[in-house]
Amino acid sequence: MKRSLIKQLRCPACAGALACVGYKFMGEEVIDGVVRCGCGQAYPIRSGVARLLPSETLPADWRAQYAERLDADAPALARLPAASSTDAFSFSYQWAHHQYDALTWELELPERLDIFLRYFAARSFDELQGVRLLDAGCGNGTLSAQLAAAGLEVIAMDYSESVYRAYAHALWDPSIGNDAAARLDYIQGDVWHPPFAPATFDLVYSDGVLHHTPETKRAFQALAPLVRPGGRMFVWLYRRDARPATWVKNRIVDAIRALTRGWSHRNKMRLCWIGAGVLQSVVRFARLFGYRRRRAIPLRLKAVNLFDTISPSYNYEHTPEEVIGWYGEAGFVDVRDVSIKEHRLDDGGFAVIGRRP
Repeated sequence: MKRSLIKQLRCPACAGALACVGYKFMGEEVIDGVVRCGCGQAYPIRSGVARLLPSETLPADWRAQYAERLDADAPALARLPAASSTDAFSFSYQWAHHQYDALTWELELPERLDIFLRYFAARSFDELQGVRLLDAGCGNGTLSAQLAAAGLEVIAMDYSESVYRAYAHALWDPSIGNDAAARLDYIQGDVWHPPFAPATFDLVYSDGVLHHTPETKRAFQALAPLVRPGGRMFVWLYRRDARPATWVKNRIVDAIRALTRGWSHRNKMRLCWIGAGVLQSVVRFARLFGYRRRRAIPLRLKAVNLFDTISPSYNYEHTPEEVIGWYGEAGFVDVRDVSIKEHRLDDGGFAVIGRRP
């Protein structure tokens, strides 16, 4: 976490200003330390990432290393019990299986960047230089890093442990470079309680995330105040589709999700590997009759994508008209559906953007 980031952060419990106490540094990066609030709440900075979430435990080695300083600087953290490892919930587990040279959602990185530009009707990233962006639900963090490399100032936030791996990858990835790294920060946070001051961002971007929270609209309403006047907010959500084939597919997925609720993530991933193998066999058989995909999808990626489909606890579907109404209620103007018809993923979802007057 960069030292300068503390000015934009707010306590997720009380919305108060925060102070940073660093224990270990690398240039402008605070590698280990604590963030604390006047309300008594404190949050750890570990491996370069501020965890702005309620903590129930602390990693045993980190807690032991800084025990004396925690007693003085953050008694609330010092009282937490040690844990040998953190909980591995679904998205942490999913992105732990991601290979950084692999596709994301069956898309290569240049395609994702091109789609990003098309969503915002920009001819090139020259039009977005210096834009301060919040990637709310950054997942593996690859898009966040490349947006920083393209000239945006990016804060990438995710609820899962994926941000630690994303930060480490971005720090040492030669394709990102020092200039881009200076424009990029990762934090662990909750879209229901985003730890930022109001009107902080030129662009709040949330792609395929809010429908995996307990209430999509509430997550939208929590993020909307972060957009400054003249700024924009983008969301991509699953589409509630009345087409019979899509409806049947979604209900099958719902049934599998219900059947596997309570399974360990390891067992769910094993099921997904089996399912990916079956799908690959079906595709090979279909090729005998002339079926062709745009590109071959590796078996590992098929399994990870299936895991993303069946593992979330929440998985809501919406309509563009419904979400456009949320924008209006939140005071946005120039609200429109910017879905790309030929973009395969937009067939199962839709994209909406609005501007804060």
